[in-house]
Amino acid sequence: MLFRRRTIWLAIGLVLAAGYVGWASYRVAIDDSDLIDFHLSSLHWWRTGQFTKEFGVRHYLPAFVILMAPLVAWPLKVTAPLWATVNIVLLVLTVRQCARLVTDHYPQTVPFSFRWVWPMVLALPYIHSTLGLGQVNLLVLWLCVVAFSRCWSSRRDVTAGLLIAVAGVIKLYPLVLALFWLARGRWRAFAAAVLGAALLAGGLSVLGFGWQGTKAAHQLWLAEARGEQYRSAEGPLEGGLVRHLLFWKHRNQFHRHNNQSLAVVVRRLTTDLGPAVEKDRPVHILKLTVGQSRWLYLVLAGAVLGLLVVATWRARKDNDPFNSFKQWSAWLAGAIAFVPIYWTHYFILSLPAMALLVADVWWKRRHALRYWSSGLLVAAWLLAIPLLGLTVMRLVGLHCWLTLATMAWALSGPAVAPGDQVVPNPKCRNADPASPSAMP
Repeated sequence: MLFRRRTIWLAIGLVLAAGYVGWASYRVAIDDSDLIDFHLSSLHWWRTGQFTKEFGVRHYLPAFVILMAPLVAWPLKVTAPLWATVNIVLLVLTVRQCARLVTDHYPQTVPFSFRWVWPMVLALPYIHSTLGLGQVNLLVLWLCVVAFSRCWSSRRDVTAGLLIAVAGVIKLYPLVLALFWLARGRWRAFAAAVLGAALLAGGLSVLGFGWQGTKAAHQLWLAEARGEQYRSAEGPLEGGLVRHLLFWKHRNQFHRHNNQSLAVVVRRLTTDLGPAVEKDRPVHILKLTVGQSRWLYLVLAGAVLGLLVVATWRARKDNDPFNSFKQWSAWLAGAIAFVPIYWTHYFILSLPAMALLVADVWWKRRHALRYWSSGLLVAAWLLAIPLLGLTVMRLVGLHCWLTLATMAWALSGPAVAPGDQVVPNPKCRNADPASPSAMP
């Protein structure tokens, strides 16, 4: 019976995988995919050795164009299905590695549905978004999960740090994870991540663009990151200070409902952004100035960072891989507080925490333990799937707050060890009398 269930799920997975390869290829064909920008930028560099405003990918380091060239510089008819297939393989490898890191903690075999099906169901909207857009977040997530595994299982701190360095060149936010290693006292991993990212980003740029080309490319990238195209509407910056485009006075495209970063959620809820754009409408519950809103965000982001650092520092002597993976997943989820632009496909970073949540629910239900916190979060993520389609839910940052709540759960303390004596929940019907925790 178990074999049949796995066969059915495998068949469903293969059908979905084939469908997503076709869907991603179709999105490219109708010119509705980020993969097109990656392809054109890398192809332009491949042919000319240049990084220009027209062919530079916005908010990505210049080295990204070079690093991705072997993967995306093929003809689009080849690149689209190839990249979709690579992403699906990376998704499977990531879920498998998360399942190993999570389920090794439990003496009983965690059921197939809790190792594979439930994590993917909870993350399905974000898997759908990142596959359809041809994005790189699955590659980044896989590198982050493998980096943790290398650091704890093999004690290869330098290798782990270099993996994060590669992920940081693809997307900047993985470099936040270097602070996790710094707080844990893993100096070699921290140094390898920071120095490796700097050397890789700089080295690839010099090799690909030359000295002068590297300087010009990074000036273009920095201007894009600062939002120079919006400066004319904003006017001169006071005191010559550069503020991120989310905290400029006038509305721009990064304030729209699809952006779920803590920064823009705070901005939408606390300031009047002016006339509505697209489906957006006013949702502000406070009437703060732009400067006050920015300070409120900085306080909240600082609190999130402080919580992550303090919790990680206090557990620095705890080398249990399961507890450490909980903290690692919390840092991945907590990135939403530090990344100013956080589209729907970024929520794939919560996949490791989702795997932890469903495993926690399974274990505690099986042994008649209280699981209200993880159970509520699983229910909330399920409820958030249809609510993601409601503009007002995105405007108020439903998924942002849910991600931060999941981060707090992952930091809530050491995991309950299978043999620990804990008070059972008498209202639970599926108590396991053979469990040590369920014995009087």
